[in-house]
Formats: sequence, structure tokens, C-alpha cells
Amino acid sequence: MSFKIMVERKLREPPSKEVIEIIHKIRIAAMKRKGYIGGETLVNYIDNDEVVIVAQWTDVGAWNNWINSEERIGLEHALAPYLAEPAKIRVFSLGF
Repeated sequence: MSFKIMVERKLREPPSKEVIEIIHKIRIAAMKRKGYIGGETLVNYIDNDEVVIVAQWTDVGAWNNWINSEERIGLEHALAPYLAEPAKIRVFSLGF
């Protein structure tokens, strides 16, 4: 059973070049991880300070390996100064 992960971020201001580069680095690094299936980055059309990442992973273990990796933690640390609040992460299974 695969899982979809929603990472919701509220930025202090519309995405700058630096923020976009960090988000791209996070996604590229995730794509290289075992268990990553695919994903997309969504920017709220009305409030472009809100960015949502929807990623699909083969299993929660693969996601947990990624979320706890030093590489991801370092990239999230680089993104933190641009956030208005901590990211909200939700994990969903597909179906019952």
C-alpha cells in the first residue's frame, strides 16, 4: 500500500528565488530516495505564501527514512528562516 504525504508550508512572503531553490533541492533529494514514487508542488493561487507538497511513497518506512535523514533535516533547516510557522506534515494511506 502506498502513502501520500502532504507538507504544508506558510512562507513569510511570496517565494523568493532562494526559497524556490531550497524547495527544489528538497524534492530532487527525495526523488533519489528508495520508496519515492512521485510528487508535485502546489502554490496557492490566491495566497502564494502557501505552498503544499504532495508526495507519494511506497511505504511509511521509506518516508520515515527520508524525513529523519541528515540531508532532509539540513535542507529544512535552510528553509526555516523563510517560514512564518513550522511546516505541517500529514500522512495519508490510499484507500482502506
